[in-house]
Amino acid sequence: MTRHKFIILIFFFVMVFDSKNIFSQKKISLGIKAGFSQTGINIQNNFFPVIIETSNLNSYNYSILSEIMNKNNVGVRLEINMVKKGYFQEFSSGEKLFSKINYINIPFLLHYYLFDNKQSVYINLGPYLEYLLKVNSQNIPSSINASEVYFFDDKRDNKLGYGLKLSIGLSTLMKMNKIQLDFSYMYNFSNLISPDYKSDLAPDVSNFNTLSISLVYLFNFTKNEI
Repeated sequence: MTRHKFIILIFFFVMVFDSKNIFSQKKISLGIKAGFSQTGINIQNNFFPVIIETSNLNSYNYSILSEIMNKNNVGVRLEINMVKKGYFQEFSSGEKLFSKINYINIPFLLHYYLFDNKQSVYINLGPYLEYLLKVNSQNIPSSINASEVYFFDDKRDNKLGYGLKLSIGLSTLMKMNKIQLDFSYMYNFSNLISPDYKSDLAPDVSNFNTLSISLVYLFNFTKNEI
């Protein structure tokens, strides 16, 4: 986990030490985003090898965002996302139980446009923090042993999470504004389930991964030639 935190710190150091170039402002935009996402989770116990079968959960997400670009088409994008993550846990009996989890998710991304024309391709990469707002997990039926169900436990697990986000998209200029088709991937370095000690009753790895496709509309507000 220390390696993951080090990667995130590198991004913040880049922001600080290259802030003159990154924040030498040319354009500021504010926008909205909405889309479809598919979330999976990797749940395993390395100390007591256990097979834990899961399948993906589909959901919708929506966001507000800001974008600050300089004259070299390099800048930052800050997003505030309402994200629903989750998964189905599958059992040998053929039964499935779902767990749906709502987060407020805040990525801080380095942003780059490959071309400076009406149609462009962009890429952004950076860390995010998120905080768990709500959990909706299916009730455990009597046919399933509760100790074999691996869901978030408010008394045991952390609500704060973090990870890394990568986005690639297509951007089209419409007068002064932009419409974008955004493809993104998020990986949680933090674990959903956080046991206090190694045990065969709880996994020690439980990382979310999320694929999304979204539509973005950006309103341009300022333009300064520097």
